[in-house]
Amino acid sequence: MAKRINYRLLAMGLITMLLSLTITVLAFHQAFSHQIAQDLSVETTLLCDEYNANPVPAALQIHNKQLARITLIAPDGSVLYESVAGGELGNHLNRPEVAAAFASGSGSARRNSETLGQSTYYYAMLLRDGTVLRLAKDANGLFVFFNRAMRLIPLICILILVFSLLLSRSVTKRLIRPIADMAEHLDD
Repeated sequence: MAKRINYRLLAMGLITMLLSLTITVLAFHQAFSHQIAQDLSVETTLLCDEYNANPVPAALQIHNKQLARITLIAPDGSVLYESVAGGELGNHLNRPEVAAAFASGSGSARRNSETLGQSTYYYAMLLRDGTVLRLAKDANGLFVFFNRAMRLIPLICILILVFSLLLSRSVTKRLIRPIADMAEHLDD
């Protein structure tokens, strides 16, 4: 009987831990993704203001110290400036964030970059001269910090498991002790 109670308490602890862990990881991932998209939006807005004041591609290169990929796209979809990818780039009118920027003034997306082949966050804004300025950040590089924090999770899980095991044994002993005492003194 004591073993059955002990196992059930331990199972409840493990299920609670796994459920809490899953919800926490998903919530942090969602919050981190939202923050990255919001930061990219703010950076793009600031750079657009700077570019509208001084439309020189050299100004874009100076700003690129923030590790964002910058693309300047003409109204016909051709790439006028690209800070990372070299060579001939295809037409960008079919990119969702670019199409949205031309249609409504701004657009954002998260997808695999056709140029770099990695998961990327994009934010694009329409400039006064009719071109679109797009910033992009590599999602994999941005999640390095998040992944480092996730490495602590197995250690935390082991500590919780050990604590749950000790707690379930203690609770089981407290539950069984009065019953065992009564059984020993049944004649009394």
